[in-house]
Amino acid sequence: MQKMEELTPYQPDNPLLNLSFDFAVAVIAFCKELRAIREFEMSHQLFKSGTSIHAQIREAQHPASRADFVNKLKTGQKEACETEGWLFMCLYAPGYPDPRTLLHRLDPIQRLLTSSIETARRNNSSK
Repeated sequence: MQKMEELTPYQPDNPLLNLSFDFAVAVIAFCKELRAIREFEMSHQLFKSGTSIHAQIREAQHPASRADFVNKLKTGQKEACETEGWLFMCLYAPGYPDPRTLLHRLDPIQRLLTSSIETARRNNSSK
């Protein structure tokens, strides 16, 4: 068992997992800003989709099969797309905090998800 100070969510060889964790933490902070201005509905929707990206990627680390791995990543991809939509709504709706930093952080996650799904499918079809 690791000591508490040694516990880390980061895995050196898994940039997708690491980026999605950092993004989820940033989403939590952004949602706190939304709640401070009493935008509870937007906070709730964004919190669910924005943190689910990391949860799905984390679940994909221990798949039951290659198809399960792809399915978890595809679900993460869908959550990323939904999150992007909520962030764009925040960007264009008056009175909301600026989500541009989150949008910029989401882009590489979406690219890595797409690449990982394509690679897993390609590897599965070559067997």
